[in-house]
Amino acid sequence: MDGARLVGLADLDTEAAARAVSGADVEIRSDAAELFEKTNPDIIDIAVPPHAHAALVRLALQTGARAIICQKPFSTSIE
Repeated sequence: MDGARLVGLADLDTEAAARAVSGADVEIRSDAAELFEKTNPDIIDIAVPPHAHAALVRLALQTGARAIICQKPFSTSIE
């Protein structure tokens, strides 16, 4: 996407997150809520195991992100 840039990465393993972005100027947090509040992203990409999708999508919606990308499957059941 032209003009897009990665502003943050949330991972429980912040050391792994730091290695993933190879020293780029990216905010790294272990808590997604803190990351969303600090960076105020336009787009949030949720790439976590399915059991964590719903809570993070709700959190992303509350931040006012203009777009939310959720890796499939969104849920493992309809309940």
